[in-house]
Amino acid sequence: ATPNDSDLVLENAVVHAVAQLVRDEVESPAVRMDSQDLTALPPLTAALVRGAAEGTRVDDDTRRLMATATPNDRFAAGLFAFLRSEHDTSEACWQRLQLPPAEQPFLDACLALQEITEGGHERAFPRLSRAVAAFPKSTALAFAMADAAVGSNDLDLAEHWLRAIKETDGSSIARAQRKRLETDILAAKGQDEAARRGYAELRQTDASDPEPLQRLASMALERG
Repeated sequence: ATPNDSDLVLENAVVHAVAQLVRDEVESPAVRMDSQDLTALPPLTAALVRGAAEGTRVDDDTRRLMATATPNDRFAAGLFAFLRSEHDTSEACWQRLQLPPAEQPFLDACLALQEITEGGHERAFPRLSRAVAAFPKSTALAFAMADAAVGSNDLDLAEHWLRAIKETDGSSIARAQRKRLETDILAAKGQDEAARRGYAELRQTDASDPEPLQRLASMALERG
């Protein structure tokens, strides 16, 4: 895709809408999306953005739009829902969605990440493999491959994907993700003390992240 590609323009508009909503929700829950922003979006996507801005749920009118929306509109609407972690809505938008070959790997990446979030680590591999083939330099997808491998108990594959990512790559979030996956591998190998230390370090780094505590609780239940 090029910067003039209408698909890329639409994707950028969706990301802008999500960013504006996050900003508005922090500054004032009463702020509404600018109508000019909505006119740049196709009908289904605009309906989801408007509903999110107004704090309303997906209604019957929006569901009818899903049934008649164009593939590009359904993809953009699903992307909007995906970026807001509204996975039921993104799944509904993307159900049986067929995109041009150039756009399909991006959809595969989103669906794979969603499957991992829902615990479907093994199911994610085919989509992840196609996405990685299209975006071989993506650090996010490399982390996702490692995550899917840990969840599938293929620790050799998980370590392979972690080795493929340079230690210095990415933000503090990416470094925390690496630490979490390395600690997950320790836990899967039965190295409990080292895993507990790793999760404790992650909790100290970001007390708002629930995952380290959830993993410590899971270890306690599994080990008895």
